[in-house]
Amino acid sequence: MKFFLHRTIKTFFLVWCVLALSAGMFAGSGWSSSPTTAAAPRPAPAPSVCLYQFLKDDKGNPIAQPRYLVIVQGDLVRQTFHDAASSVIVNPANTHMLGGEGVDRAVHDAAGGALRKECERLPITAGKARARAGDAFLLHQAGHLATDVIAAVGPDCRFDHQYDNREALMRQVVDSVLTVADERKYAVGAGEARGLVREVAWSGISEGAFLYEPSFAVAARYRAMATYFAARSASTVLVCRDVRSSAYMFSIAVEQANKLCAAGILGHVELSDNNWQSIVYTGDLERREQGVR
Repeated sequence: MKFFLHRTIKTFFLVWCVLALSAGMFAGSGWSSSPTTAAAPRPAPAPSVCLYQFLKDDKGNPIAQPRYLVIVQGDLVRQTFHDAASSVIVNPANTHMLGGEGVDRAVHDAAGGALRKECERLPITAGKARARAGDAFLLHQAGHLATDVIAAVGPDCRFDHQYDNREALMRQVVDSVLTVADERKYAVGAGEARGLVREVAWSGISEGAFLYEPSFAVAARYRAMATYFAARSASTVLVCRDVRSSAYMFSIAVEQANKLCAAGILGHVELSDNNWQSIVYTGDLERREQGVR
């Protein structure tokens, strides 16, 4: 009886193996009578560039001159510019201005110590601080960076009083950044004349160690840009480039920009490719008029 049970189990197992292998062969060879399911098409790749035009500020005041917001995914210190001499990058600094974490450290590393020397020339105002929240300083091109740098200190939400006033401080630091870009007045030293600033490249303000929740920080910064441009029609800045370090951070920025489109503050500009500079810098009016909605 025991022998018969053992043979039965062994035979059942061998038959099961044969059937399983046969089913796999027929499914892969097209002999199966059941219809095969076509592979689902791959989704189109997500865009890595989105272009917007500032239309109004958050109070509904129109912006007369075309100003643009371009959101890209990438590395701030490895961006290429239409004209590096007329572009600046914004370093989200701390109050000591000597390099910190995240983007701040990346900018200082790219400058190879030259930017730190520039910052050390700034006067110390209180304690070890050279700046406070809302301040921005234009510094000379340093190290391997092709552009000048604006060191800007955003609201530090780890402190209650700055957290409570984070939107006002964000408006203040954006106003400071764009003002020193328009004036192109260096904080230390005279520096060579490099012409007007046409582009300001950012990579977030206060979104890292300063704990300003990214979606709220992005929205506050974009609204502050729109308010600045609405109040200063003579601004030399043509475009603000927001460089997002990851697909997730890029999606947050695009989501907030689209909400401002719904509010009438921004207008989305359609792109047939990633060459947004052809619209911003060459004045392709036909595409511009057709694309803005």
